[in-house]
Amino acid sequence: MILVTVGTEQYPFNALMDWIDVLIRYRFIDPDEEIIVQYGSSNRLPDRVKVYRRLPESEFRSLVEQARVVIGHCGEGTALLLESLDKPYVLVPRARLFGEHVDDHQLEMANAMEKQGVQVARSPADLVRFLAAPRVPSVLPQSDDELCRMLVERYRTDRYKKLMLVCSSGGHFTAMQALKPFWARYNSLSWVTFRTPSTEAELLSRSDSMYWAHSPTNRNLPNLVRNLILGLGVLRQERPELVISTGAGVAVPFLLLAKYLCGSKIIFVESKTRLEQLSLSARILQFFSAMDLLVVRSEELARRFPTALGAACPTSTAAVKDATSPQPVVIQSSESAMLSTPAHFGAQAAEAFVQTVWLLAEAHPKVIVVDLSATSSIDAAGLQALLAGLKSTKAIGAELALWSVTPPVMSVLLRARFDRLFKIDAATVATRTPATLRAVAPLTLPASVRTPVKRSIDIAAAAVGLLVTALLVVPIAIALRLESSDPVFVGQTRSLSDGRRFRVWKFRTSATRTLDLLDSAQSESDRSEVECQSPTLIGRFLRRTQLDKLPLCWNVLIGDLSLFELRTPSLDEIDLVFPVQRRVVSMPNPIPDRSRVSAAAGMEEFEDTICLKSNTTGS
Repeated sequence: MILVTVGTEQYPFNALMDWIDVLIRYRFIDPDEEIIVQYGSSNRLPDRVKVYRRLPESEFRSLVEQARVVIGHCGEGTALLLESLDKPYVLVPRARLFGEHVDDHQLEMANAMEKQGVQVARSPADLVRFLAAPRVPSVLPQSDDELCRMLVERYRTDRYKKLMLVCSSGGHFTAMQALKPFWARYNSLSWVTFRTPSTEAELLSRSDSMYWAHSPTNRNLPNLVRNLILGLGVLRQERPELVISTGAGVAVPFLLLAKYLCGSKIIFVESKTRLEQLSLSARILQFFSAMDLLVVRSEELARRFPTALGAACPTSTAAVKDATSPQPVVIQSSESAMLSTPAHFGAQAAEAFVQTVWLLAEAHPKVIVVDLSATSSIDAAGLQALLAGLKSTKAIGAELALWSVTPPVMSVLLRARFDRLFKIDAATVATRTPATLRAVAPLTLPASVRTPVKRSIDIAAAAVGLLVTALLVVPIAIALRLESSDPVFVGQTRSLSDGRRFRVWKFRTSATRTLDLLDSAQSESDRSEVECQSPTLIGRFLRRTQLDKLPLCWNVLIGDLSLFELRTPSLDEIDLVFPVQRRVVSMPNPIPDRSRVSAAAGMEEFEDTICLKSNTTGS
């Protein structure tokens, strides 16, 4: 049995779901083997698998014990749990570029864990290699005993009587459990966390006070307001003298209120996945000087923040080598075979590639997969080798498929019109190799350049706007509720030019009948158009006065938007514009200057060779 888990993140991990589906379709996973997928917030699922949205920790441990191998995302909770279990596993990091997380801290963690011997999959071909030879990483779990000892010395129970623990669920809750030698010494304990099967199973058996915060919290203005209101009541009742938090977003409202309303001492323990930069929660708390003690988990952060307490620092956080090529190993299953190409696919690699394809063809597989995830450049010799490989596979009635084509290579294939000849699997493109992440660089769309002066204006204006929002939110909410029972806020996912996605919120301006139409709309642009057709009486007033956009001040404050560029494209606009631009626009030409002319001149020869003009339809 194969177990796939993506943790409890609020962001989808559709790329991993696509990779699992690809491995099933190409028969790199035995069709008779059971596959269990815990998919979280993902909205695309593989075929022929058993799925669970959430799994309590007890059930998860039971499934891990039954599994042959485990494929997980590179989250702190998943990594810590798998480290403690003697089971082969591989981790797939989420990337901000593909809308899988708010930043790239999982990539940083993957770099560090890879150096410690943990297998990391940055492309579907890496999963194929792992499944062909799974192994148990020889990694010693990092203990928090030393950190607990230092906290015990600093915060004695004879001085601090009442302790509050604030954390999200998942890995942040697991990190708080690791600090039990410290907080278990206090007789008066109160918890603030999210209500999940895992947190309920752990906390309902305890006699401590428990408060369930509203989730999700990442860039979610309505839940921020709800947690602020909840925090006022909780802190007025508990009056903690000491508050400790392991993050994430839920920490901000509670720690700010505890610091400035109750005068509590604040301890913020940064996640082990934060190796190069602080989390957004820590940066906000640092901006408001709300932390009495910041605990960081890497040498780099310890150097950048001398007043922070460094704990369990990895020996090195340097990036993984850039131009690495996969091991030249051919992977074969009963019906498929896979081989990888080097960083530069040129004359030196072309001959070996053609010979390897010929050898694979003798076994008569149904499909031969060419993994291009590490290839950042290809020249005419490489194109000729691909063409020879295509002829070899067609001669035996097999198929040649290209996986994980990087943007520079894709631009060459498009120019050579090879995209019409080869099967290029789109489900494999979202690789996490450094070359690919750099190649799909932020695309510069028409927008204002953000300068320190403009950012200062944004922060000042957003602070004033949020103050006005706090004053008006109650009367606006009452007016909207009197007119309709629909939610006060409506949200929409937007995207910046660098591909980063975020959530924006506005006051609702339409009624129930309009929202029914919204559910039947086919796209976000359709929904926006339908909503604009039938505004309510209060909605017309909010639109006319622009008060419906007041919640956008939160996005301006945290840097998603600027007052100078409030208009951002919807996901539908991104889907229409970005795929082609990411492959072609602003890409360095992988063909050297000296060979550009010869490559262009040889295009007619390529077309004659592959009979493109006469066989385009048939191909």
